Amino acid sequence: MKVVALEPESRNQQVGEGHFASIDDVPTHAITVTIPALVSARRVLAIVPEARKAAPVHAALYGPITPSCPASFLRRQAQATLYLDADSASGVE
Repeated sequence: MKVVALEPESRNQQVGEGHFASIDDVPTHAITVTIPALVSARRVLAIVPEARKAAPVHAALYGPITPSCPASFLRRQAQATLYLDADSASGVE
């Protein structure tokens, strides 16, 4: 795990989704799981609801396996299971 600075888009998304009242309330940093930690887990469950995740799900399943899309690494992991709802799966072919 490591601490990362949150991009303005991520911080604004938190406000837009109602998690925080204003941008000033949103933390500037967060803790994230690194790819080596993610793929070393005995079991990974990725639970991905909501339509706004359709494009990232598509990228993870069909795009290149790359650090810019950490979930793409899960395609190589037998211990990973992806759970989608109808909205987040709308881009799945």
